[in-house]
Amino acid sequence: QRAEATYGELSGGVFANKALRYVQAMRLSRVNIFRFSNPFCACCQDKLTEHERLFISALGCVRDEAWSEASTHAMILCEGHSTSAMLDAAERLCDWYNDLE
Repeated sequence: QRAEATYGELSGGVFANKALRYVQAMRLSRVNIFRFSNPFCACCQDKLTEHERLFISALGCVRDEAWSEASTHAMILCEGHSTSAMLDAAERLCDWYNDLE
């Protein structure tokens, strides 16, 4: 609903799909659980976990075409497993977003 409110009905669905593909690619590469802040906890809802920071940083580095840094963040987040699917999904998400402008 937030994606549709931000990008419109059609583009919101495309954004949500591309964002989900980025999440899924990361998830499928990891062995351990992804730790995230509880959005309902007043104490921790405004803090990023290390996993969240790496996830967002990798996407930002892909956006900035800082491939070495993106690969480093992704490798740590994916626990040394393959990062190619995650970085490809991030690139597709960034390319789609850049095409909006």
